[in-house]
Amino acid sequence: MPLAPERATLVDVGAGLGRVVLHAARRPYRQIVGIEISPALVEIAKDNRSAYRGELLCRDIRLVRADAATFRFPRGNLVVYLYNPFNARVLAPMLDRLGSDGRREVVLVYHTPLERATIDAHPAFELTADLGFGLIYRARRELHDLRRIIGRA
Repeated sequence: MPLAPERATLVDVGAGLGRVVLHAARRPYRQIVGIEISPALVEIAKDNRSAYRGELLCRDIRLVRADAATFRFPRGNLVVYLYNPFNARVLAPMLDRLGSDGRREVVLVYHTPLERATIDAHPAFELTADLGFGLIYRARRELHDLRRIIGRA
């Protein structure tokens, strides 16, 4: 992972039952947010969190019902985990929002990347690792610097 957990919030987009949230909480992230559009799955994820008896290094865990198309991501550095939660129609605007803020680092971890072409084509993100089962992208900071310079000219 190119971003230390102590310096980042992990957001699991399409958190489902909360498995990734609980697995990630075994690392010292500043905060973990699981977002899920299904109210029933959010309740199951909350039950799973309450029932979990393993050691957790992240104590700030939030499971929220939200639509990824309009979700306001937390401030600060982000690790955004996607287990192929939706199609390009929802993914593209989410990438626009994530890639528009050059004041923070953003890493995308994309498992089972069926919509890979959407991220590959997005100018704000570059592929940093292909793990076979998933991909890791990082927001391009130089693009933000260029936009800032052009905006001031």
